[in-house]
Amino acid sequence: MSVTERHPLFNLKSLLEHGTLTDVTLIVDGHRKFQAHKAVLVVFSEFFRTMFDGPQWQEASSDVVYLHDDSVTSEVTSRLLQYAYDPSSDLGLTRENVLETLAAADHIQAPAALKKCCDFVKSAMMESEAATLKKYFWKLTAYAEKYPDLSGFQDDLLHLFARNFCSMMELKDTIELASAEWLGAMLERDDLCAPSEFAVLEAVLRWVRHLPGERGQYTASLLSNVRFGLIPRDMLTNPTLANDSCFPGLKEACHTAVQYHYLPQEFRPSVSSEYDRPRGTSKVGSQ
Repeated sequence: MSVTERHPLFNLKSLLEHGTLTDVTLIVDGHRKFQAHKAVLVVFSEFFRTMFDGPQWQEASSDVVYLHDDSVTSEVTSRLLQYAYDPSSDLGLTRENVLETLAAADHIQAPAALKKCCDFVKSAMMESEAATLKKYFWKLTAYAEKYPDLSGFQDDLLHLFARNFCSMMELKDTIELASAEWLGAMLERDDLCAPSEFAVLEAVLRWVRHLPGERGQYTASLLSNVRFGLIPRDMLTNPTLANDSCFPGLKEACHTAVQYHYLPQEFRPSVSSEYDRPRGTSKVGSQ
């Protein structure tokens, strides 16, 4: 490869390795020093672009920058710098360090590094989807919502959640962090996968039961997205289910669904559609 064919950062990386023409020193963990070029940092990170381009920051005219955030450790800084100078590198990611790398990349606002981390997790999910998803979903979702460039990854996460709906709804993080609006949108998905629609209903009720005083008001809205036409009649007539006072509107919803099941088949299309439409690739609707 000739010099002219090399990546524009190749020469800068060589300069860094030899400590040539560096114009800033990053101090991490109170004492660890990293030499760098401001030009590379401002291209790689919005954090450094703002810092070095803003006259109100003393670092703009300083050749020493202290990084105090707990997420920016010396180990992560070393890998992020290597990636800044060599985008073809793998960022040294492992299942053990990807979350701390994400946190540091978020702190310095380095979208390329964030995307690299997300791609790594996506690949890991292909190998062991459920276990990886449970470990990373809510933290990754927070990053995906924060950065528009990661919207495609957010769509992938939501699809994977839908495909593992019941097991994901049992997680403590899901019970605590999922909002009524978020859960309602998830229930509308045709790619939601569950053993049965009754299992979907149970997951919704479990979410409400966690904070009945706060969440009870959303019960009716959430139940409107449960496809009661897919739930067998004998399950809907369970006295304990229909009479639970924690769930406003549940008794009425069950009663309406039982009436639906008594309708002759030729009369059902007029009230079908969202009420009993099978959920795409899931097992729901096949019973």
